[in-house]
Amino acid sequence: NKCKIKTNKDKLLLDLYNKRFEVYSQLIDLYLAYYKNTDDSEGVASFKTSRNTFVKYHRESQFLFDDESGVYSKITTLLEELDFLAAFLENPNLFCGDEIGQRKNNSYKKLDTLMHEIETAMKPYLYFGNVYK
Repeated sequence: NKCKIKTNKDKLLLDLYNKRFEVYSQLIDLYLAYYKNTDDSEGVASFKTSRNTFVKYHRESQFLFDDESGVYSKITTLLEELDFLAAFLENPNLFCGDEIGQRKNNSYKKLDTLMHEIETAMKPYLYFGNVYK
């Protein structure tokens, strides 16, 4: 019975790892979808579809990662920046002025920084060697 309990525990840990990795994988897909698909209105629509698909993973991340890790809040900030940039691409005439242009440039820079921060925060959860510790 001890062997069965250990097997069940190991399976639960592996399932948790897989759920966390799926959040990471979907985040990468969303990030790449923004950069690959925002050259035209069809591309922006494709990005928005990816963004809508990611809602589930974003919500799940708050339960899969400790609050102290900051994963959920960092993903939230990344999504806000992506949403701003997508809105800008979809309706560039609605946004004008130097202040908006500066915000747009800052958002582009912030995306890479946020992705790095999220990956760093997720790393202890995604390092496979930690699964059975």
